[in-house]
Amino acid sequence: MEMFQVVVFCLASVVLLQFLRKEGHQGFAILLSIAAGISVFLYLINHLRALLEVFRHLTLGAGINFLFLDTLLKIIGIAYVAEFGAEICKDAGENMLASKIELAGKIFILFLSAPIFLLVLESILNFLP
Repeated sequence: MEMFQVVVFCLASVVLLQFLRKEGHQGFAILLSIAAGISVFLYLINHLRALLEVFRHLTLGAGINFLFLDTLLKIIGIAYVAEFGAEICKDAGENMLASKIELAGKIFILFLSAPIFLLVLESILNFLP
């Protein structure tokens, strides 16, 4: 039922966005697009919190270092924020800025994943004779 609400909200936003763009109000359309995206995200925060608690519980139960989960969640967050920002830039017709946001997201993800990659590489090297 909640997914239905999100879809209806987004479809209503799309109709209003199309109307604003047709009437030549591109600036208001971009602001509405940003507001709609943020509204959906804020609506989903409680679900994200619950999911985070499940991940933390599973991590503690499995005896896995929380650093791995924390890093993974940061990487997922960067990917979503970069995609959101890039899509806003694309909606505004700024494809070059969108590609720079995507590049920055990829570099930050690579930066965050480097310590885990090194730990995995060390583990593999420890198994080799």
